[in-house]
Amino acid sequence: MSKPICVKCEVEFRMEKAGIYVKEMFRKNKEVYKLWSADLWECPRCGAQIVFGFGNNPLVHHADEEKMKAKLKELETGEQVVIHNLELTGG
Repeated sequence: MSKPICVKCEVEFRMEKAGIYVKEMFRKNKEVYKLWSADLWECPRCGAQIVFGFGNNPLVHHADEEKMKAKLKELETGEQVVIHNLELTGG
């Protein structure tokens, strides 16, 4: 398996936390389009962090409204790490 490399430090990132959640946003970042599982990686020298190691498919898609609502509610009450993947708006 290939590992990401920090361009600044020229060393491999190390996995900091497995099984974080990523909210892929849309509609000008007001709604969750997909919810993913991934891993949080960190450079051991400079501390830069990246999200890497996504699953092949999202855990939940916005088309399944009930499942999405339930999972988002679960994430609000827990202590899971949740990162937002914001939609680029403008130029």
